[in-house]
Amino acid sequence: MNLKEIRTFNHCSQQRLAELLNVSRSTVAMWETHQSEPSIDVLNNIAKIFNISLDYLLGESVDSEGISIARQRVKSLLDETDFSFDDIETTFGTSIATLKAWCDGYGDFFNNKLDTLANFFGVSVDYLLGREETKDTPSDYSDVKVALFGGDGEVTDAMWDEVKQFADYVKAKYLKEKK
Repeated sequence: MNLKEIRTFNHCSQQRLAELLNVSRSTVAMWETHQSEPSIDVLNNIAKIFNISLDYLLGESVDSEGISIARQRVKSLLDETDFSFDDIETTFGTSIATLKAWCDGYGDFFNNKLDTLANFFGVSVDYLLGREETKDTPSDYSDVKVALFGGDGEVTDAMWDEVKQFADYVKAKYLKEKK
């Protein structure tokens, strides 16, 4: 498990993750340095927080069939969305040729970046790998809602829609600035 890499990629501090999991920051630090291991319930919560599969969190290898499906699905997602290969290049810091080659079955540059691809397209890693058919991200964002709104009162659909719209705005602005 490379919790630190996943956590830092998602711009989450040890303290913030500790708060979301109701543990101390030092506990998160011990997990990251392999001095202790989280329980299965905590692992499931971490996977939900970062929208990744438990297999991915635990570093389980992905079979070649899953990678093949991921290549096809990334190619389809690119066709279905306004994102271009240039957007991916900007986000991942690699050439367009590398991504095209990966989508066509050559190379393995993106094999260990499935969580980044999934986050970029707003889908789960399990969807990319063909483990689930729906491309919707999980609908239970209760942990995220509590984190954003401090757990004070009910988070309405309108409030949540505003958060998602802001996230889309920030993502678009970031991509535009990188060009």
